[in-house]
Amino acid sequence: MRSSDSFKIDLPRFRSATADLEAVKAGTFDFSKIRNLVTLENVSLVKRQMFCLEGRVYGHPKLTDGDIIVTSQLLGVCNRDRLYARTLSRWYCLANDLDAEIRR
Repeated sequence: MRSSDSFKIDLPRFRSATADLEAVKAGTFDFSKIRNLVTLENVSLVKRQMFCLEGRVYGHPKLTDGDIIVTSQLLGVCNRDRLYARTLSRWYCLANDLDAEIRR
């Protein structure tokens, strides 16, 4: 998990999805350009597990220092001068490595 390449894996997908959603919100998305879509029948909303982080938080603008929290969906982890994680809502600086946890 200490490789900075791990953060690049889904970046094109996130950029594409973000651009689509921004265009839909702005009313500029051209639905006629999406053809041959996969169709879902008997559709229902389901909840599935996604990677999140759990830990003791410090320096959060809305939470008390020392609270144990679960973050929003984990989008990527990268290593620069420290280990950083990007979740759906914000960046976190990680105080410990995740390698042992992920290998379980």
